[in-house]
Formats: sequence, structure tokens, C-alpha cells
Amino acid sequence: MGFDGHEIARMAGAMQWLAYAGHESGEHEIFFEIIDATTNQPINGMAYKLVNENGVVAESQKLTNGKTSSFSLKEHPNLTFIAWHDGDVR
Repeated sequence: MGFDGHEIARMAGAMQWLAYAGHESGEHEIFFEIIDATTNQPINGMAYKLVNENGVVAESQKLTNGKTSSFSLKEHPNLTFIAWHDGDVR
């Protein structure tokens, strides 16, 4: 089975893999988004942290409209996203 470039780019994780493998051309940005599965609405205000193999890229930031800030995929091809709710856990 073969895939065209536009088909590969729509696959989850494809852009990071292409950048890691050295096939990335041009500048792309990446962000993470959390959507409520029931309401299909963005989750706002969650704290998040982004890390890569070199350490922390963003720490204790807040989601805006359910999204993280954007980062250059070329500069940060292997980001890991960690999110949590602030406050008491019940």
C-alpha cells in the first residue's frame, strides 16, 4: 500500500515522524488540543507541560480555548504533552 504526501500528513503523529526522519520540508507548527468527548467543546484552563529529549519546553502553562501554544515542529520534533487539572482531586 502506498500513500501520497497529503495523506501521510493527515495521519496522527505523521508530521513529528516526518520531521524526526529528516523528510520534513518547510516550517510547520504543532500544538495540542483537548476536547471534551461528550460535548465536543474545548477544555479550558488545564495546566500543561511540554518536554522533549532536551528537557522542558513549556512548564505550568494554561490551555487557551483548549489548546497549547504553538511550537516549531522543526525545532521541537519530539514533544511530549502532559496536562492536569489544578486544585484538589476528589
